[in-house]
Amino acid sequence: KYNGIGFTEVRAGAKLPADYRGLHINRKIIDFVDSVMGQKVGTGECWDLAQEALEHNLADWERPVTYGRLLDPQKDTVLPGDIIQFKRVTIMTKTEQGTRIETVGSPDHTAVVYEVKGKLHYMLAHQNIGGVRKVMVTEMNLGNMTAGQYWIWRPSAAAVKR
Repeated sequence: KYNGIGFTEVRAGAKLPADYRGLHINRKIIDFVDSVMGQKVGTGECWDLAQEALEHNLADWERPVTYGRLLDPQKDTVLPGDIIQFKRVTIMTKTEQGTRIETVGSPDHTAVVYEVKGKLHYMLAHQNIGGVRKVMVTEMNLGNMTAGQYWIWRPSAAAVKR
């Protein structure tokens, strides 16, 4: 953990390519999530989990919700450790009892992709869901989305060792 106040300037001779292997910190994001599972992170707001995971791993990101490189989930492979931002998403799921309607993000919600079960089908790690301010994992199939928007971001390191 890092403490202190100050700022530093880092100058780079060239930009690393987005697919540079050393930039990807997804495994580290999941390791952080595992270390806080069942606990309240920060104030318990949904974005606190993503923020703490990124800052703990010295990620390159911009506040408030640019968590790395924006992915296209229709074309790009989504991985555990990617971060998803929801805006008023409605999901309708058929069950034996009828139709379950779930709203995610009122107006916004942030989660970490914990496991990929299939195309647009994820296990998500998040907090402040259903009024519970502790990190938990829930299932979500965005293939059943009927309204709203979401964005998926690939976190990356701010600096890498040579």
